[in-house]
Amino acid sequence: MQMRQFFVGLDIGTTSAKGTLLHASGQVIAEACSAPYQTAQPQRGWCEQQPEDWWQAACSVLTQLCQHVRGSEEIAGVAVSGQGCACTLVDEQGKVLRPAIIWMDTRAKQETDLLATRYAEEIVRLNGNAAGAYNLEPKLLWLRDQEAQLYRRARYTLTTTAYVTFRLTRQIVMNQADGGLFLGYNAATGDWSRAFLEQVGLRPELYPPLASCTSVIGEVTTRAAQETGLDAGIPVVAGGEDSPAAALSVGVSESGDAFLSLGTAAVVGICHESDRGLKEPRLLTYPHVLPGRMITSGSMSSAGAAVEWLLREFGPAYGHPPSGYAGLNRAIESSAPGAGNLIFLPYRAGNSILF
Repeated sequence: MQMRQFFVGLDIGTTSAKGTLLHASGQVIAEACSAPYQTAQPQRGWCEQQPEDWWQAACSVLTQLCQHVRGSEEIAGVAVSGQGCACTLVDEQGKVLRPAIIWMDTRAKQETDLLATRYAEEIVRLNGNAAGAYNLEPKLLWLRDQEAQLYRRARYTLTTTAYVTFRLTRQIVMNQADGGLFLGYNAATGDWSRAFLEQVGLRPELYPPLASCTSVIGEVTTRAAQETGLDAGIPVVAGGEDSPAAALSVGVSESGDAFLSLGTAAVVGICHESDRGLKEPRLLTYPHVLPGRMITSGSMSSAGAAVEWLLREFGPAYGHPPSGYAGLNRAIESSAPGAGNLIFLPYRAGNSILF
């Protein structure tokens, strides 16, 4: 009988999906990526993506990775990470009701201001954080008031990771690292605060069951196997939000370990024990993907996103992505220190009201 000796890690990022095939020893066997998916901006401050694009990107990456093993029966498990705080409304059957509102979206400023003033103390008591337009609850309040019919039809709201694990397993589950970012998360119990959600006027039943990031939540279904190249029955774990997953990838596992993660956004964070009770609402505290650990971090929403903006605006000078990055790097290397006193303030995608 063939030993299952490989593991698959899949990340559904803000711009594209990426994946890694690992040997049980930890050796990287193969890496794969998908073509970028689109972010629609139909109005100023709006940022939406199609969950089907996430799934198709995941299928592309998984299909590529499966080609590097003799048979997917050698794969022992699949884990998924992804961009946090996407609001994906689905009905009872898991059908998507509207495009997902992703973390970069800032339309819900009025709802954010309401939560930040009227419920600030309660949010700090629950999880130590502060309201921001990036988060789920302002988006849900906006949907409740602006798209009431869809809001009433919705059975669950899912994150990017939870949607992809649902497509793999047909199980509606959200991992603790994703859920711990939300304002309705009770850090003391590791569950949703039904009382808080009802207090602010949201439906608690929209929030799916939570699971430890390392727990198996289901198996690859026959249909998902046909679409991805995986074998049906392969275990799928709950996974995690991309920042703590990135922290784990560079060895951040003990209290006091710190990390810098540079992607679409930039995140600087530190790991600490859950029982430390750190509450600093100017930063963001949420569960690590490792049980018994928390991450406290500060973010800039436009790190890589600012570079992409530069190439979009000045592409003819450097070349468009991906070749444009090399041209931009050459221009930077030839620039004298100080860049001629040019100052760039990266307050894009609502960064000034995030943290």
